Amino acid sequence: MVLLSNYMTYQQYRPQFESEPGWSNLQGLPGVDALITVALTIYAVGAGLALWLRRENAVRTGQDFLIATIFVNVVVNPMLILITFARLSPDASFAATMLGWLRCLIGAAVGAAWLAYLKRSRRVRETYASSVATVAQ
Repeated sequence: MVLLSNYMTYQQYRPQFESEPGWSNLQGLPGVDALITVALTIYAVGAGLALWLRRENAVRTGQDFLIATIFVNVVVNPMLILITFARLSPDASFAATMLGWLRCLIGAAVGAAWLAYLKRSRRVRETYASSVATVAQ
């Protein structure tokens, strides 16, 4: 779903970008973004399955995934946005850039909320008692 959303956003703004002289330098960025998204999606599925199956270190795996998600939304995605902003005129990239900043903000906030839940929830501690004990050490 996220990949489809990224692709649709890319296709929507592509005509505006193609009219810009710096566009040829940026054509690989959607691929980089898609690669990061696929990697995080695979990691999310693994972390989700570990939690669902109550595997050893499932909580730690979930926390690591959320930390990776926050990192991508706070560091990697803003770098991609700034690269876009530096190469294209503000008029051509304003809407896509604003959508990117919103995506970063929401992704980081959701990741932080879930991370806080995994670290502080009594329900998580009770459900994953052996995993949480391992993480606490």
